[in-house]
Amino acid sequence: MIQQKGVILSDGTKINADYVISAADGHSTIFDMLEGKYIDKKIKNAYDNWALFTPIVQVSFGINTEIKSDCRGPDMAGKR
Repeated sequence: MIQQKGVILSDGTKINADYVISAADGHSTIFDMLEGKYIDKKIKNAYDNWALFTPIVQVSFGINTEIKSDCRGPDMAGKR
């Protein structure tokens, strides 16, 4: 396993880190940012042969309070 020691920002600033976690998609991280330098046979096989699929994202928030206002929002005419 290859472990990064930090990141270098576009202005040249170096930030050391125990862990570097990319928030980009896998292809951009592996092939664009890391220039494909750190792939093994398993990664290459996955990107060469696996079928693409539509990404699915769900974000849920919970709040611990009662909402007393009318949450229906305005209708198309801007009236409640």
